[in-house]
Amino acid sequence: MQGFATGFAEQAGAFQAIFDSNEAQEMPLPEPWNSRLNSFQKLAVLRCLRPDKVLPHTDLALWVKPA
Repeated sequence: MQGFATGFAEQAGAFQAIFDSNEAQEMPLPEPWNSRLNSFQKLAVLRCLRPDKVLPHTDLALWVKPA
């Protein structure tokens, strides 16, 4: 996740939208992070932003199988 701290600061508004959302676990991360991070790393970011949404996201990740 090299450069994430800088990217976070530069895209604070996009991350604020995730923080403010009632469906934060459904929102994609701003690019390039949505494409660059794996599922576990995205979960770690979600945990930092909205720890209350980690369990719902984990449930989705466990039950949704990739096509």
